[in-house]
Amino acid sequence: MQKFPATDIERSLPVLKIKELGQRKCDDCSDRCSDSIDADYIIDNEDIIFSWSGTLMVDVWCGGKCGLNQHLFKVTPLKNYPRWFVYYWTNRHLKKFKLIAKDKAVTMGHIRRGDLENAEVAIPTNQNLEAMAKQLYDYWFVQFDFPNEEGKPYKSSGGNMVWNEKLKRNIPIGWNNGTLIDIANITMGQSPDGTSYNEIGEGVLFYQGSTDFGMRFPSVRQYTTAPSRFAKKGDILMSVRAPVGAVNIANNDCCIGRGLSALNSKIGSTTHLYYILNDLRIAFDQRNAAGTTFGSITKEDLYNLPIVIPAKEVISAFDKICSPMFDRQMLLGEEIDTLIKQRDELLPLLLNGQVLVNSDLSHN
Repeated sequence: MQKFPATDIERSLPVLKIKELGQRKCDDCSDRCSDSIDADYIIDNEDIIFSWSGTLMVDVWCGGKCGLNQHLFKVTPLKNYPRWFVYYWTNRHLKKFKLIAKDKAVTMGHIRRGDLENAEVAIPTNQNLEAMAKQLYDYWFVQFDFPNEEGKPYKSSGGNMVWNEKLKRNIPIGWNNGTLIDIANITMGQSPDGTSYNEIGEGVLFYQGSTDFGMRFPSVRQYTTAPSRFAKKGDILMSVRAPVGAVNIANNDCCIGRGLSALNSKIGSTTHLYYILNDLRIAFDQRNAAGTTFGSITKEDLYNLPIVIPAKEVISAFDKICSPMFDRQMLLGEEIDTLIKQRDELLPLLLNGQVLVNSDLSHN
């Protein structure tokens, strides 16, 4: 930061040092640098900071905006990887980094940037990401053990719970009862005239019902030239006919038939809405298993499904953690669909001898 000295104290930032990282705040007498430096060298709240020289440590900074000292790395997650995931793996390798630094110690132990960049991590699969996000949803919104102001599990740490007569259960103080329409924009599907259907790509992509559903995204089977009800890319598609409650994600703008509804969040959290619908699906499945079969669900019934509405700050915190995982799932799902399409196109050609596998590549 010697290259960027502060010339105006009013337009300057404190320079974060290793000692101050440990105490989680800058000293009043800290060195200062210009606030017009490149954004890569500016630290802000929630940035992951790693000290690579002397006292090795990693922490999530919460002491306000400051400049990056030359003995610190700012670790920025790539798109689709949540901050907590990167922090966890950096912290997991800390013991190994300290051994590397000790081995290199002359006057002051250190590690190189390459040591950090090349540290191995276990990249979660789509199923792992789904399980992680679902487990977090259960902890926060079913068991009510979201982090309190001290970062401890709310209910398990004695958080105040109040009886809600409409929900017939205790919920955290400040939370409310509501219905699905309170948190979601809902479009009920409507099937176009059957004569408009085609499989040659004319018109708009069309999904009739859950028979079009795949593992995460619906399969493309047909189109319509007379679309009537629409879903946008990223909307949650929910089956409103048997099996009621099955969900997929629209990975393209499309037309939806009478077997589906399209939902998106009114409160800015697709992940929260997705796991609410997943819980509702489980409830429908349990009733079906008990012999109470749901042939369909009406618009009024769907709108009025009872739900718990959490405090806004809890939903925001959940979305901040889970939204990158959800985005990553979307990306992996799209890649899987592309590979399946390529397989389905190439396999008949291979079987018919119309294309051959390169023998050199097959041995490699």
